[in-house]
Amino acid sequence: MKKIFDTAGISVSEIIDRYGMQHQIDKAIEEMAELTHSMLQHRYGRIESDVVAGEIADVLIMMEQMIKVFTANGQVEQHCVQKLIRLKGRMKDGFNG
Repeated sequence: MKKIFDTAGISVSEIIDRYGMQHQIDKAIEEMAELTHSMLQHRYGRIESDVVAGEIADVLIMMEQMIKVFTANGQVEQHCVQKLIRLKGRMKDGFNG
């Protein structure tokens, strides 16, 4: 994602500094709700996948900000690795849910 921010010429810190941490937390919650809604609308054939892709982009942008707000020292990356290792084990064991 950093490359995307670099390409756009803006940093996560700039966004948080401009709008404020609490506002961006609230915005992240809003964007996640919009993604959930769009996924459901897509399931029922009411919107195209491109609309969902746009909502995913909004959520990814917000998640980069939330990583900056809530974590330090690679905590998110560490959690991701642990969760992916656990998922790999479940897949190997035939777990489907």
